[in-house]
Parts: sequence; C-alpha cells; structure tokens
Amino acid sequence: RIQILFEMSLATYISTLKVKCFENIEFVYGNNAADLDSIVSSVLYAFYLHSTGKAVVPVVAIPKEDIVLRTEVTFLFASLDIDLLDLIYVDDERLSNLNKSCCIKVHLVDHNTFSNPNQFENFTVETIIDHHIDDGIHNNSTKTIKPVGSCCTLVTELLKQRFSNREIGQKMRLLIANTILLDTVNLDSSQGRATADDSDIIDFLAISNRDELFASLIRAKTNISSLSVYDLLRRDCKTFQVNGTVVSIPSITGLNWEGFRSKTGLQSDISRYCAKNNVSVLIITLAHFTNSTLTRYIILAHGLQYFQLMNGFLNDLESEFLLDRISADTDGDWIVYQQNDVKKSRKAILPFIRSCFEAYHKK
Repeated sequence: RIQILFEMSLATYISTLKVKCFENIEFVYGNNAADLDSIVSSVLYAFYLHSTGKAVVPVVAIPKEDIVLRTEVTFLFASLDIDLLDLIYVDDERLSNLNKSCCIKVHLVDHNTFSNPNQFENFTVETIIDHHIDDGIHNNSTKTIKPVGSCCTLVTELLKQRFSNREIGQKMRLLIANTILLDTVNLDSSQGRATADDSDIIDFLAISNRDELFASLIRAKTNISSLSVYDLLRRDCKTFQVNGTVVSIPSITGLNWEGFRSKTGLQSDISRYCAKNNVSVLIITLAHFTNSTLTRYIILAHGLQYFQLMNGFLNDLESEFLLDRISADTDGDWIVYQQNDVKKSRKAILPFIRSCFEAYHKK
C-alpha cells in the first residue's frame, strides 16, 4: 500500500505541473542535451524538493516539440504510463512571463554551469547535483559533484535519506534503474563508467532483470531510422562557446561511420544545423553496438580551419583518445577517426576539446 501511495504521489505531482502561474516557484533544470539521465534526474530531484515542502517544477531544457527525438525517453516514460507532455519545457511561455523584478531560484542537475542563463533576467543557483567535472561556476551554491556513472545515482541517494526501501514503488524503481543502466552500459566495468555507487543503487532497488531492461532501452535509443541527419544532430547535443567560437558536439548512438555517411541529405543537413545554431566548429561522436561490442567514432565535420590554427591539436586529440584516422572528405573539410579507447564518451571528450580552445584563445 505504501508503494502504491508513493507512486500515486509522483504521478499526482507530475500531473499538477501544468499550473497556471509560475510565480514564487523554484525550478530544477537538467542539461541542454535533455537525455534520459538529465530528464529523470530533474524530475526526481524536483519531487524530492517538493516532498520537503518547496514549490518546485522540473524544466526539460529543450523545446517541447523536440522530445520525440529522445526515443529512449519516450519509450521508458510510455512504458511506465507517465505522460511526458505533463512536463514543463524550456519554451513554455510562462517561464518568459515571470516577473522580471523577481530573483528566480534555480537548481541544476546533470550539469554545473546553468545552460539557460538567458532564460531569466535575475536568478540564483541554489543547489547543484552533477557527475561531471566542476566548471568552478556558481560557487555560492550548495554542490554535490561526484564522478559516478549516472547523475540519477546521486539523486537517488537523496531519496534514500527521505524514503525507506518499502516506500519506493515499482514504477519509481524502474525509472531510476533504467536510467542508471543506460548511463553505465548495464554496469559493465570494462566500459569505465559504472562505479560502486551506481551498483549500490541498483542493488538497493532490487532489480533482477537488468539485462532485459538494458536491451530494451538500447533498442529504443538506437531506433533512429526515421530521423534525418538534422534531427540526429540536435537530438543529443552539447554546446559551449569560447571567445565567440561556438563549438557543438552532438552524440549519435546507433550508427557507425558507414551508416552515418550513407544518410540522405548529409551535407545539406550539417550545413543547415551549423547555420541555424551559429556553429563555428562541429564535432560529431558516434557510438555503435554490434553483438554487445561497442565501437566509437569522432568526426571533425565543420570548422577544420580552427584545428589547423591550433598547433598540435590533432596530435593531442589522437593521442588522448587513441584515434585511427579512417577517412577524410574530398573537399578537405572532414576528418573521421575510429576511437580505440571506447571507455571515453563525450563526457570525457567535451572538457578536453574545451580546454584546447581555451588554451588557444589565451595565446
């Protein structure tokens, strides 16, 4: 009965997010990639704060129409009978209509530098829960930053402090477990992502069919046959800017290099994406599973002139991620690598690339 009540409370909480006014409400933002870990972490942390008596709303940091691009997210929420359309998205007009004189309280999960600072005229970051390298921003906030495999692990550790094992119902368990399993490649230690903390949470949740859950999620995440290259680029993308240079790093799971290069409208969709988002440099990461074997690729797809100006950048990149160059486009604006160190995902690639650009601009 306690489990049922807890699940009803979560469902009720999500269904009440469509409130008429956002005044005097705090907001939990996930990162602007809005992947499964980011969305689930924001919902769970908002629910946790709500349970302490705060008026809190989670915000999915992409436009509402883009949620269909997150096929693993739509699959999991639908399987648990949770309506994604009840969530609040970054383009909700009520966010832009907030009183400009008010200081908005923001909480961050799965990133530690607010990815939507232009959303509000006046804001403070209250708390941060993240598993990435600390950028050293928002130092007046309360930070929980730990290099675990999934941010959801850190949020669940908070839930454990407030709710007993018996109070966490099956839907909640599956929401958490699926997220952690996807982020840690089913707790596979050879991938270098799972930690003891992640494993402890899975044990706490008493999930016995994790192989089946992971396989279903991978099928859903890699079901991208209907998506164009333009959709794939904006589906899971992280962007940073250094001295006016906009660097975009999309992550695409489910395609190898041959599959990606054969997509219809490849060049035109890349040009459209870069033009629409003012992208100076486009670095695409691919991840492809074949019989449970992971292959990764790094594609320097736009802005090659920047790499040529940054002396030693390509050599450092190749050395850091054990890259083998496998192809270059005929017009000279593409470099394609197969990545031999498959343990390093975009989570490791992005800070390395950013540090290179920051060092270059300092010179």
